[in-house]
Amino acid sequence: MCIRDSDEESQISWENNLLRPTLYNREQTGLSQETIAVIYDWDQSVARVSTMNGISSFDLRENTFDQLSHQLAIRQDFNKDIRQFTYNVINDSGLREYQYNIIGEETIQTTLGSFDSVKIERTEPVRTNRSTVFWLSTDWAGVLLQIEQIFNGSLAVTLKIQGGVVNEQPIIGKTD
Repeated sequence: MCIRDSDEESQISWENNLLRPTLYNREQTGLSQETIAVIYDWDQSVARVSTMNGISSFDLRENTFDQLSHQLAIRQDFNKDIRQFTYNVINDSGLREYQYNIIGEETIQTTLGSFDSVKIERTEPVRTNRSTVFWLSTDWAGVLLQIEQIFNGSLAVTLKIQGGVVNEQPIIGKTD
């Protein structure tokens, strides 16, 4: 039984030393259905967002990304030796400010092999009672390898990569 399957794509450009998303699409199937499409118009400083609930728009500011492209921004900032990041992220519930701290580096095991990764914690408001930690690949353009969320200190959900493609190359870990 497939609980959740997600197909996600983010197109980006590199302008004036800035990583900028230009288009984002995600379709989720399984127990819950979701779709989101974002078109970024940097000339007009607006993002147009289409979800199953309707169409909206947001004013664009620097450091505005989608769920996928902000992972590349994290990797870029990590490579600049920045240890804390803040981004404006467009998701299916609107525009949110995400804050992160790098915890360290770690090798993790998946069904695709082992991967060197950066372990990052998302700083959550105290009222959420949620802890989020994730691991981004240091060898595969910041691909999300694993995410762990703990709710109310007891319910833990861990998701690990099952497959993927970067620059037309299938993601493969190291075999030890």
